Amino acid sequence: MDLDATENVLPAAPENLCFNKDEFIKEDYDIDKFLANVRRHSSLETLREDLSVYMKILQNALVELINRDYADFVNLSSNLVGMDKIICTIKEPLTTFQGQVEELRSLITEKIEATQQKLAERVAVREKKCKACLTMEQFMVLYLPSIRIPALVTDDVPSRYEYSKAIFKFLNKYSMLYNKHIS
Repeated sequence: MDLDATENVLPAAPENLCFNKDEFIKEDYDIDKFLANVRRHSSLETLREDLSVYMKILQNALVELINRDYADFVNLSSNLVGMDKIICTIKEPLTTFQGQVEELRSLITEKIEATQQKLAERVAVREKKCKACLTMEQFMVLYLPSIRIPALVTDDVPSRYEYSKAIFKFLNKYSMLYNKHIS
């Protein structure tokens, strides 16, 4: 600690003491070193008397400090009169607001979970539709060319129309059966 800081911390002491008051606040203060240093030029009786004098100075400084701060404390407590009412007035709306925030948070969480579930369901349906389309394509590639209808050989338009209509009905029935199966 520097000298200016110790002047603010410790009260003034008479200069005729057998010790330096700043010794007590040094970071490396050691009682044995302190006593050995003081005993070189003073007796233990003088040290005891000087310590008693300085203790009285410290006690008086402490009482003054308490009295000075007590006035501040009393002023602070008088300034705080009525603050409890103000705090109670603010507390109720804040508690209500906190409850509303929690409700909104839980509602948003529920909506997110529901949306994620719907997305998962849509992904599953899309995958099933893709499988159904692949199956229909495989069916058309494998089985439709092997079906021989004489009407296809001729240029008879009603027969071709009937053939297309039959394929369309088959695909619709297959699609409905497949949709019932995946539901």
